[in-house]
Amino acid sequence: AFRSAVFSPTEKSGDVKVSYNTFNQQLDINLDNFNQTISKSSVDVDSFVIYNNNSEFLKENLLFYSSKLVTPTSKPTFYQVLATGSKYNLYKNYNSVLDIVSTNYIQSDLRQFSIECNYYYMDNKTKEFKKLKLSRKKIIDEFKAITDLSPFTDNEELNNKPEFALKKIFNTLNNL
Repeated sequence: AFRSAVFSPTEKSGDVKVSYNTFNQQLDINLDNFNQTISKSSVDVDSFVIYNNNSEFLKENLLFYSSKLVTPTSKPTFYQVLATGSKYNLYKNYNSVLDIVSTNYIQSDLRQFSIECNYYYMDNKTKEFKKLKLSRKKIIDEFKAITDLSPFTDNEELNNKPEFALKKIFNTLNNL
């Protein structure tokens, strides 16, 4: 569980421990004073911040918005805010899927969760919300009407450090 602040339309909890369940897209909030956990969906929560608290795993605070604030027509989920700007906002969505473990031949029905990350952007002018495909060609094609992003895109960077690469690309787009 991580230290967090959770915001809903009617209340704010400033310093609670939370766990983000990426399988059912719920936020489990641990109430220290009451020694209990409550679960909230993105319908109940507007946003939450996970504080880094000098964690070796988190380099910065992580801000998540409910899908109802980002794109109300999408399924209920949370989006991590990676970059904001005057022209574009960049988001990341986490989703857990139950996969078959292909390396275990003795227990052929053995399954494990794996996390899939998808990246999206919002065009602040048109309010269009689109999924990004993490390939150099697809990103260059997506924004070719605006500018040539070929000097700013690197396949190796997109594969190994997608957040870093996308933040760099969207910083460039927002500064045009």
